[in-house]
Amino acid sequence: MDRQQTPGDRARVLRARKFAWDAGPTVITTPGLLQDLFALLGEKMADHIEMLPVQPWYRIRFADGRHFDHGGSVEEARVSISAFAPDDPAGYDRLTAHTRRLFETGFDRYGAASFHDLRTMLKALPAFLLLGGHRSVRGLVRSYIQNDALAHALSLQPLLVGGHPYRTFALYTLILHLERLWGVWLPHGGTGALVEALVGLLRRHGVEWMPCRAVERILMRAGCAARRWQEAGTVPVSPSRQPCYNRFVSASTIARRCLAFTWWVRAPTPAPACPAC
Repeated sequence: MDRQQTPGDRARVLRARKFAWDAGPTVITTPGLLQDLFALLGEKMADHIEMLPVQPWYRIRFADGRHFDHGGSVEEARVSISAFAPDDPAGYDRLTAHTRRLFETGFDRYGAASFHDLRTMLKALPAFLLLGGHRSVRGLVRSYIQNDALAHALSLQPLLVGGHPYRTFALYTLILHLERLWGVWLPHGGTGALVEALVGLLRRHGVEWMPCRAVERILMRAGCAARRWQEAGTVPVSPSRQPCYNRFVSASTIARRCLAFTWWVRAPTPAPACPAC
């Protein structure tokens, strides 16, 4: 069920007259997860959407006219960094090693873990603390990179999820390794084309997408969704298809409380003068 008239929510396509705007994320950094989704249903994503490699991943332009190209192999990155900040290649090597450890812990080890209560979350906490995951992204990057402009360029990953490099946990620097591992990709036709491919996948396997229907809350019974509240009344969930949402809901509730606590403990840091991107 979707409140909007078109699928995708924040990744939907906005249209007015002859113009179209892709409102979704510009690039995809984990195409393998989407490929796995198609494979689970016996299909190949390449048969429905073409993914184009982006090179360089990002070009960051600064107010003084300089620019930094981020992307490519480790060797290509060293060449770019040596030209932009000659004192930082060694620090970059140490930063990439650190982000690899964060990736192995945050993505490989806990990426599919269920944090359905505070106890399971506390079990993972020591590993993140030992890796400095509680620091800000900017703080972790700056501890390895001397050049301030380069530190800006290597701290932009929280922007991909609407975060602030000075306030987002350093755990998000694992995206640096994730990009290095899988690259950065653009769906041919934009993110809207990828959304349409996913909707087509659902429909081919008997899942109905219902637009213009708002869900206010979900009634839980025995740990599974039993009923959905809409603006126009309630709709029962088919027992044969009722998904178990209890862990997702609990995890999101815990996450919101933790983020609220973190915001209260950590005083907001004034944002610096941002480079022109």
